[in-house]
Amino acid sequence: MAANAMFERIEQFISTKPPDPVQLESPTLDSELDININDGVLNDSSDAELKHSNDGALVGSFVEVEEMSHLGQGQDDEVTQNPCKDGSSVVVEAHEPYVGQKFDTEETAQAFYNAYGMRVGFMTRMNYLARSKHGGTIIGRTFVCNKEGYRKPDRRDKTTIKPRAPTRVGCKAMLSIKKISIVTRFMKEHTHALTATANKGQKGLIADQVPDDKTKIEELTRKLFLERKQSASLREIVDLLFDHIEEHTQDLSKKVQYVVDKVKEIESEGKKRYNLR
Repeated sequence: MAANAMFERIEQFISTKPPDPVQLESPTLDSELDININDGVLNDSSDAELKHSNDGALVGSFVEVEEMSHLGQGQDDEVTQNPCKDGSSVVVEAHEPYVGQKFDTEETAQAFYNAYGMRVGFMTRMNYLARSKHGGTIIGRTFVCNKEGYRKPDRRDKTTIKPRAPTRVGCKAMLSIKKISIVTRFMKEHTHALTATANKGQKGLIADQVPDDKTKIEELTRKLFLERKQSASLREIVDLLFDHIEEHTQDLSKKVQYVVDKVKEIESEGKKRYNLR
Protein backbone atom coordinates (compact mmCIF):
# COMPACT_ATOMS: atom_id res chain seq x y z
CA MET A 1 0.00 0.00 0.00
CA ALA A 2 2.72 2.42 0.95
CA ALA A 3 4.66 1.59 -2.22
CA ASN A 4 1.60 2.13 -4.41
CA ALA A 5 0.91 5.52 -2.82
CA MET A 6 4.50 6.58 -3.45
CA PHE A 7 4.32 5.61 -7.15
CA GLU A 8 1.05 7.54 -7.55
CA ARG A 9 2.65 10.70 -6.10
CA ILE A 10 5.62 10.36 -8.49
CA GLU A 11 3.29 10.00 -11.52
CA GLN A 12 1.29 13.08 -10.44
CA PHE A 13 4.53 15.14 -10.10
CA ILE A 14 5.72 14.07 -13.56
CA SER A 15 2.38 14.78 -15.24
CA THR A 16 2.05 18.22 -13.62
CA LYS A 17 2.57 21.10 -16.21
CA PRO A 18 5.26 23.57 -15.21
CA PRO A 19 4.16 27.20 -14.66
CA ASP A 20 4.40 29.64 -17.55
CA PRO A 21 7.46 31.88 -17.56
CA VAL A 22 7.04 35.54 -16.73
CA GLN A 23 6.66 37.57 -19.93
CA LEU A 24 8.66 40.82 -20.06
CA GLU A 25 7.45 43.79 -22.07
CA SER A 26 9.89 44.86 -24.76
CA PRO A 27 8.87 48.56 -24.79
CA THR A 28 10.34 48.95 -21.32
CA LEU A 29 13.62 47.44 -22.43
CA ASP A 30 13.61 49.48 -25.62
CA SER A 31 13.12 52.66 -23.67
CA GLU A 32 16.03 51.75 -21.44
CA LEU A 33 18.25 51.16 -24.47
CA ASP A 34 17.41 54.47 -26.15
CA ILE A 35 20.84 56.12 -26.03
CA ASN A 36 21.72 59.42 -27.61
CA ILE A 37 23.67 58.96 -30.83
CA ASN A 38 24.74 62.60 -30.69
CA ASP A 39 27.63 61.45 -28.55
CA GLY A 40 28.59 58.80 -31.07
CA VAL A 41 26.62 55.97 -29.40
CA LEU A 42 23.49 53.99 -30.26
CA ASN A 43 20.24 55.89 -30.81
CA ASP A 44 17.97 53.31 -32.39
CA SER A 45 16.44 50.70 -30.15
CA SER A 46 15.24 48.75 -33.20
CA ASP A 47 18.83 47.64 -33.85
CA ALA A 48 18.95 46.14 -30.40
CA GLU A 49 15.47 44.64 -30.42
CA LEU A 50 15.04 42.09 -27.68
CA LYS A 51 12.94 38.98 -28.08
CA HIS A 52 11.75 36.41 -25.60
CA SER A 53 12.00 32.67 -26.11
CA ASN A 54 9.52 30.16 -24.86
CA ASP A 55 11.52 29.49 -21.74
CA GLY A 56 11.56 33.21 -20.81
CA ALA A 57 15.24 33.80 -21.69
CA LEU A 58 16.14 37.08 -23.34
CA VAL A 59 17.45 36.72 -26.89
CA GLY A 60 18.75 39.88 -28.52
CA SER A 61 21.47 41.24 -30.78
CA PHE A 62 23.72 42.37 -27.97
CA VAL A 63 26.73 42.02 -30.29
CA GLU A 64 25.24 44.65 -32.58
CA VAL A 65 24.70 46.99 -29.64
CA GLU A 66 28.31 46.61 -28.57
CA GLU A 67 29.61 47.14 -32.10
CA MET A 68 27.52 50.26 -32.63
CA SER A 69 28.50 51.68 -29.28
CA HIS A 70 32.11 51.61 -30.51
CA LEU A 71 31.27 53.41 -33.73
CA GLY A 72 34.16 55.41 -35.13
CA GLN A 73 36.92 53.45 -33.43
CA GLY A 74 37.92 51.48 -36.52
CA GLN A 75 40.41 52.26 -39.23
CA ASP A 76 38.20 54.84 -40.91
CA ASP A 77 37.74 56.95 -37.77
CA GLU A 78 41.00 58.20 -36.38
CA VAL A 79 41.29 58.85 -32.67
CA THR A 80 43.62 61.75 -31.88
CA GLN A 81 44.94 63.58 -28.85
CA ASN A 82 45.17 67.36 -28.60
CA PRO A 83 46.98 69.17 -25.81
CA CYS A 84 45.01 71.39 -23.44
CA LYS A 85 46.17 74.67 -21.92
CA ASP A 86 46.90 72.97 -18.61
CA GLY A 87 49.23 70.43 -20.27
CA SER A 88 46.81 67.50 -20.29
CA SER A 89 45.56 65.84 -23.48
CA VAL A 90 42.04 65.52 -24.85
CA VAL A 91 41.12 62.29 -26.65
CA VAL A 92 38.37 62.61 -29.25
CA GLU A 93 36.80 60.41 -31.91
CA ALA A 94 36.62 61.81 -35.43
CA HIS A 95 32.86 61.77 -36.02
CA GLU A 96 31.15 64.41 -38.14
CA PRO A 97 30.05 67.53 -36.23
CA TYR A 98 26.43 68.68 -36.17
CA VAL A 99 24.47 71.68 -34.91
CA GLY A 100 23.53 71.26 -31.27
CA GLN A 101 26.50 69.07 -30.41
CA LYS A 102 27.87 69.74 -26.93
CA PHE A 103 31.43 69.70 -25.63
CA ASP A 104 32.82 69.94 -22.15
CA THR A 105 35.58 72.45 -22.94
CA GLU A 106 36.90 74.61 -25.75
CA GLU A 107 39.93 72.32 -26.09
CA THR A 108 37.63 69.33 -26.59
CA ALA A 109 35.75 71.11 -29.39
CA GLN A 110 38.97 72.15 -31.12
CA ALA A 111 40.44 68.66 -30.79
CA PHE A 112 37.23 67.16 -32.17
CA TYR A 113 37.27 69.42 -35.26
CA ASN A 114 41.00 68.82 -35.78
CA ALA A 115 40.43 65.06 -35.69
CA TYR A 116 37.52 65.40 -38.11
CA GLY A 117 39.66 67.50 -40.45
CA MET A 118 42.53 65.01 -40.45
CA ARG A 119 40.12 62.16 -41.17
CA VAL A 120 38.39 64.00 -44.02
CA GLY A 121 41.56 65.54 -45.45
CA PHE A 122 42.02 69.21 -44.46
CA MET A 123 43.69 71.29 -41.78
CA THR A 124 41.94 73.65 -39.39
CA ARG A 125 42.78 76.92 -37.70
CA MET A 126 41.12 79.31 -35.26
CA ASN A 127 39.53 82.27 -37.03
CA TYR A 128 37.13 84.17 -34.75
CA LEU A 129 36.91 84.83 -31.03
CA ALA A 130 33.95 86.45 -29.29
CA ARG A 131 34.24 87.89 -25.80
CA SER A 132 31.59 89.07 -23.40
CA LYS A 133 31.25 92.81 -22.86
CA HIS A 134 31.01 92.14 -19.16
CA GLY A 135 34.23 90.65 -17.87
CA GLY A 136 35.75 89.79 -21.24
CA THR A 137 35.11 86.06 -20.91
CA ILE A 138 35.12 83.96 -24.06
CA ILE A 139 31.59 83.23 -25.27
CA GLY A 140 32.21 81.93 -28.78
CA ARG A 141 34.77 80.42 -31.12
CA THR A 142 34.91 79.73 -34.84
CA PHE A 143 37.21 77.13 -36.35
CA VAL A 144 37.69 77.19 -40.13
CA CYS A 145 39.49 75.34 -42.89
CA ASN A 146 43.04 76.58 -43.39
CA LYS A 147 42.08 77.57 -46.95
CA GLU A 148 39.44 80.02 -45.72
CA GLY A 149 39.71 83.54 -47.12
CA TYR A 150 42.19 84.77 -49.71
CA ARG A 151 45.87 85.66 -49.62
CA LYS A 152 46.66 89.35 -49.98
CA PRO A 153 48.04 90.19 -53.44
CA ASP A 154 51.79 90.62 -53.60
CA ARG A 155 53.13 93.21 -56.04
CA ARG A 156 56.17 91.02 -56.64
CA ASP A 157 53.95 88.31 -58.13
CA LYS A 158 53.38 90.51 -61.18
CA THR A 159 57.05 90.28 -62.10
CA THR A 160 57.43 86.63 -61.13
CA ILE A 161 57.51 84.18 -64.00
CA LYS A 162 55.92 81.43 -61.93
CA PRO A 163 54.04 82.97 -59.00
CA ARG A 164 53.55 80.76 -56.00
CA ALA A 165 50.42 78.67 -55.80
CA PRO A 166 47.52 80.17 -53.81
CA THR A 167 47.23 78.83 -50.27
CA ARG A 168 43.75 80.21 -49.61
CA VAL A 169 40.82 79.78 -51.98
CA GLY A 170 37.90 81.19 -49.98
CA CYS A 171 36.76 77.91 -48.46
CA LYS A 172 33.54 78.22 -46.42
CA ALA A 173 33.93 75.12 -44.26
CA MET A 174 33.74 76.07 -40.59
CA LEU A 175 32.53 75.13 -37.11
CA SER A 176 31.12 77.72 -34.69
CA ILE A 177 30.46 77.15 -31.01
CA LYS A 178 28.94 79.36 -28.34
CA LYS A 179 29.45 79.29 -24.61
CA ILE A 180 32.46 77.06 -25.38
CA SER A 181 30.23 73.98 -25.52
CA ILE A 182 27.40 74.06 -28.09
CA VAL A 183 27.81 73.91 -31.88
CA THR A 184 25.72 76.68 -33.45
CA ARG A 185 26.85 76.41 -37.07
CA PHE A 186 28.59 73.79 -39.17
CA MET A 187 29.54 74.14 -42.84
CA LYS A 188 30.64 70.82 -44.32
CA GLU A 189 31.25 71.69 -47.99
CA HIS A 190 34.71 72.73 -49.19
CA THR A 191 35.56 74.76 -52.29
CA HIS A 192 38.77 72.83 -52.96
CA ALA A 193 39.93 69.25 -53.33
CA LEU A 194 40.49 67.37 -50.09
CA THR A 195 43.43 65.11 -49.36
CA ALA A 196 41.92 61.69 -50.00
CA THR A 197 43.55 59.82 -47.14
CA ALA A 198 42.64 59.05 -43.56
CA ASN A 199 46.01 57.71 -42.48
CA LYS A 200 47.99 60.93 -42.81
CA GLY A 201 48.39 63.06 -39.75
CA GLN A 202 48.74 66.82 -39.49
CA LYS A 203 52.31 66.71 -40.81
CA GLY A 204 51.22 64.72 -43.86
CA LEU A 205 48.50 67.22 -44.68
CA ILE A 206 50.94 70.09 -44.29
CA ALA A 207 53.40 68.37 -46.63
CA ASP A 208 50.68 67.98 -49.26
CA GLN A 209 49.68 71.64 -49.14
CA VAL A 210 53.12 73.26 -48.81
CA PRO A 211 55.46 73.28 -51.83
CA ASP A 212 58.59 71.16 -51.61
CA ASP A 213 62.10 72.50 -51.00
CA LYS A 214 63.05 72.47 -54.67
CA THR A 215 60.10 74.66 -55.60
CA LYS A 216 60.90 77.05 -52.77
CA ILE A 217 64.54 77.30 -53.83
CA GLU A 218 63.56 78.02 -57.44
CA GLU A 219 61.08 80.66 -56.35
CA LEU A 220 63.59 82.34 -54.02
CA THR A 221 66.26 82.23 -56.75
CA ARG A 222 63.93 83.97 -59.19
CA LYS A 223 63.07 86.61 -56.62
CA LEU A 224 66.76 87.15 -55.82
CA PHE A 225 67.55 87.52 -59.53
CA LEU A 226 64.78 90.10 -59.94
CA GLU A 227 65.92 92.00 -56.85
CA ARG A 228 69.49 92.12 -58.16
CA LYS A 229 68.26 93.25 -61.56
CA GLN A 230 66.20 96.02 -59.98
CA SER A 231 69.15 97.00 -57.79
CA ALA A 232 71.43 97.22 -60.83
CA SER A 233 68.89 99.40 -62.63
CA LEU A 234 68.62 101.71 -59.63
CA ARG A 235 72.41 101.92 -59.42
CA GLU A 236 72.60 102.96 -63.08
CA ILE A 237 69.99 105.65 -62.49
CA VAL A 238 71.87 106.95 -59.45
CA ASP A 239 75.16 107.02 -61.38
CA LEU A 240 73.54 108.96 -64.21
CA LEU A 241 72.04 111.37 -61.71
CA PHE A 242 75.42 112.00 -60.08
CA ASP A 243 77.04 112.49 -63.49
CA HIS A 244 74.38 115.04 -64.38
CA ILE A 245 74.86 116.82 -61.07
CA GLU A 246 78.62 116.88 -61.57
CA GLU A 247 78.30 118.29 -65.08
CA HIS A 248 75.82 120.88 -63.89
CA THR A 249 78.14 121.83 -61.03
CA GLN A 250 81.11 122.24 -63.35
CA ASP A 251 79.08 124.35 -65.75
CA LEU A 252 77.80 126.47 -62.89
CA SER A 253 81.35 126.91 -61.58
CA LYS A 254 82.51 128.11 -64.99
CA LYS A 255 79.70 130.64 -65.15
CA VAL A 256 80.48 131.92 -61.68
CA GLN A 257 84.15 132.20 -62.53
CA TYR A 258 83.29 134.10 -65.72
CA VAL A 259 81.21 136.58 -63.75
CA VAL A 260 84.00 137.03 -61.21
CA ASP A 261 86.53 137.64 -63.96
CA LYS A 262 84.26 140.20 -65.62
CA VAL A 263 83.78 142.04 -62.35
CA LYS A 264 87.54 142.19 -61.81
CA GLU A 265 88.06 143.40 -65.35
CA ILE A 266 85.52 146.18 -64.92
CA GLU A 267 87.08 147.24 -61.63
CA SER A 268 90.53 147.31 -63.23
CA GLU A 269 89.36 149.50 -66.09
CA GLY A 270 87.66 151.84 -63.66
CA LYS A 271 90.86 152.31 -61.68
CA LYS A 272 92.85 153.04 -64.84
CA ARG A 273 90.42 155.74 -65.90
CA TYR A 274 90.50 157.25 -62.45
CA ASN A 275 94.29 157.43 -62.49
CA LEU A 276 94.34 159.06 -65.92
CA ARG A 277 92.36 161.97 -64.60
